[in-house]
Amino acid sequence: MANQAPTDSNAQLVDAKKRLELVAALWSAFLAACFGSLVFFAQFDPPLLAGIASRFRLTDTLTGYAIGFFFFWIVGAIAALLTLMLVRQSPDDARPNDSAAPTRDP
Repeated sequence: MANQAPTDSNAQLVDAKKRLELVAALWSAFLAACFGSLVFFAQFDPPLLAGIASRFRLTDTLTGYAIGFFFFWIVGAIAALLTLMLVRQSPDDARPNDSAAPTRDP
């Protein structure tokens, strides 16, 4: 029974860290979508783009802005989550390597 408490605590810490990383990734993707929308829609008007791509019939400008914002947010979220996957280390890699530690000469 004494061994389960640290394991449960460690699992809770790992879960909390993963949730924090997910929130940080989604928040950074949100900020990137804000900036991307600002830059993109400063140059292009959504009804003009809808006229070019006849498939999309936008009823108003706000719909075009919303679609563009969510597109940028999804792209940013995918990039942020892929970055999280790439930077996570396996438990074996996380251990310090004693042979690579710097030594001090007196």
